Amino acid sequence: MICEVENGTKDYDTALKEAYTKIYQSINPAYVPNEEIGIDRIYLDIPAADTVMFTQARKLLKEAQTRSVQK
Repeated sequence: MICEVENGTKDYDTALKEAYTKIYQSINPAYVPNEEIGIDRIYLDIPAADTVMFTQARKLLKEAQTRSVQK
């Protein structure tokens, strides 16, 4: 994902969404993101994850996006 963002083949938002899904699936392989609008988050089956993983994903993807713009 990082290389795809850096090469410009994938935009930051799409890559971030995929990264979040991969983080959740690393905790619970059965996790499937629910795309329904209007569902209260309390009813969604989202595994507990360390916020550090999300922060690192955002940081790495932002750095890749910056490198992509500088090319």
